[in-house]
Amino acid sequence: MTRALLIVFTLAALCPFAYAKRLPLFAITFPNMAKHSSLMGFELTIVSGRVAALRDCPAGWQIEVDNDAAWHATIRAHATVGAAALDASALRSLVLFSPAPAAVTSMVAGKFSVAGIVTVMRDGNLTQLPLNGLRLLAVSRHP
Repeated sequence: MTRALLIVFTLAALCPFAYAKRLPLFAITFPNMAKHSSLMGFELTIVSGRVAALRDCPAGWQIEVDNDAAWHATIRAHATVGAAALDASALRSLVLFSPAPAAVTSMVAGKFSVAGIVTVMRDGNLTQLPLNGLRLLAVSRHP
């Protein structure tokens, strides 16, 4: 019995998900969104990481998260009506990301990164912007 428990605890300690609570969390910001734009949607790809949390699920938004077991994740979201558009800075407080643990990083291809596009409404026109100048900001643990 003791040996069986030791094996279970050893496997749990080696499991990548056992590290999840200790992994750092990051929010994103990007300078290329104009201050007077409204966020209508986004599609992000995370390499060697995962979507760790959604801090909020705004009314009128459809959000799809694929946290692949290989630590390559995607998140797609869009407002279903124009009135549900968000402030340009909303993405920073909406989604949190975390990198794969070091034990996993050596097995997966690529360094932790977040890339993608955002769809904004400005002056009545929808525009897709690449996330150039994307910055990852370390944040404290989510509630």
